[in-house]
Amino acid sequence: NPSSLSLSSSYAPDSGSPVIGAGVNICTQNPSFCSNYPEIQKDIAGNARPTSGNWDIGAYQGSSATVSSQPAAPTGLTGVVQ
Repeated sequence: NPSSLSLSSSYAPDSGSPVIGAGVNICTQNPSFCSNYPEIQKDIAGNARPTSGNWDIGAYQGSSATVSSQPAAPTGLTGVVQ
């Protein structure tokens, strides 16, 4: 059921989907496999999968805009010259 996983009608992950970043990066686990089969580094739509970190589960890699696991930028910082 795509709606329970926050997937679009084409099964691509929507923002906040639990499949985002939940897959294994095959290229970090088995670099020789990726050397022999470089097409695995792209999703079904031709979008590049990350070179480091986890991949999304499924045929589609969400865009960096949909990845919800990124930390927020720090706020309220001050600098002191020494």
